Amino acid sequence: MRELIIILPWPLKYLWPNKRGWSWQAQNADKVTYYEEAFYYALDMRIKGNWQMPNKVRVSVKATRNGTGPAADVDNLLAALKPAFDAFTQARVWVDDNPAHWELGTVESLKGDKTEVRITVEALE
Repeated sequence: MRELIIILPWPLKYLWPNKRGWSWQAQNADKVTYYEEAFYYALDMRIKGNWQMPNKVRVSVKATRNGTGPAADVDNLLAALKPAFDAFTQARVWVDDNPAHWELGTVESLKGDKTEVRITVEALE
């Protein structure tokens, strides 16, 4: 089984869906910024790992966050990562994020020593 691990920074403030009342300009700016960051992280890891885009993948997410407050809700975490998933499609990590090419593996949100989002992509086909 081939796998690719991409480590991203924590999603930006305006990407979290439970927050209301923010302007669409602020939300869009964070989407664009996080998309671009994720694109270059994915492209770098894809090239270093000699990753060949498979037809189908399983994607697992492990998010750790230090500091005060609880760990993020899994559903909100996945929503906040949507710009990153779109960037991975553009970076040719996977064909598309529709069910024919993409399945969701485990998703964990934990308190830890550091703040990061570790995304593991397993080639299934």
